[in-house]
Amino acid sequence: MYATISKSNKNLKTSIPWGKATREGNKRVDNSSVEYTNNNHTTVQTTLNRDGYIFIREWKPEKTTISIGSSIGFVVDIQALLDSSIPTVQTLHPRKKSDKHLNQYSGVFGLEEFPLHTDLAHWEVPPRYILLRCIEGSQTVQTKLLDSFKIFPKIDQKIIRHALVRPRRSGKDHFLTLLPIKFDIEDKSGIRWDSLFLVPMNEETKCLSSYLETKCKNIIETLILAKKGDTLIIDNWRILHGRSKVSKMDITRKIERIYLSGLKNEP
Repeated sequence: MYATISKSNKNLKTSIPWGKATREGNKRVDNSSVEYTNNNHTTVQTTLNRDGYIFIREWKPEKTTISIGSSIGFVVDIQALLDSSIPTVQTLHPRKKSDKHLNQYSGVFGLEEFPLHTDLAHWEVPPRYILLRCIEGSQTVQTKLLDSFKIFPKIDQKIIRHALVRPRRSGKDHFLTLLPIKFDIEDKSGIRWDSLFLVPMNEETKCLSSYLETKCKNIIETLILAKKGDTLIIDNWRILHGRSKVSKMDITRKIERIYLSGLKNEP
């Protein structure tokens, strides 16, 4: 099932009810045999609200990414929404820098580390969830996660409220769109951050940028999508994510990505 939404839709589903999970240490939620049922809704919602992401090892590797996404939530039909050649199920694989792809992280950074960011941060309301699914894994390439809940309470709230950015590129009509770092949708709040595709527009944003670059290295969590079916769902309104450097041995790594506007069976 696809979700029919616009980039500025303020009525996105926001709860996180799916799957069955157990906690491993303080780093991740991990289960090798997750089944989607109504009975475990409360446990999963509590886990996601606590951590901001779920990592599920080898989850139904025989299933397609679109079928997994559709079974648990509402898939954002990117191709139809943007009326473009960008597919709804996007395949991410390492590649060298290219002047032809400067609107993509891989085109700018190539095999180097990707900085922490929010996906589609230049949208008025970014997609709520990112689903990453391993097709061909790597034992060394790390996905990095930074929980905004751990850093934003330590920052002067006036800075967060007043921080403004604009997309690196102007809109179709060449309008300058100012976007707040912190946004509110009904009773939910979210944050956006992207040092590549968003341009700081005031001192508050520059202050926040400096804090993220210098104060957060010790609280970044890492995990590895190593085997086919390994699935990571990220709350894109809460968790900033990035990728470690890729060696030549890991050039065959392949991850599929879809976006979800919400999840099914919300209370």
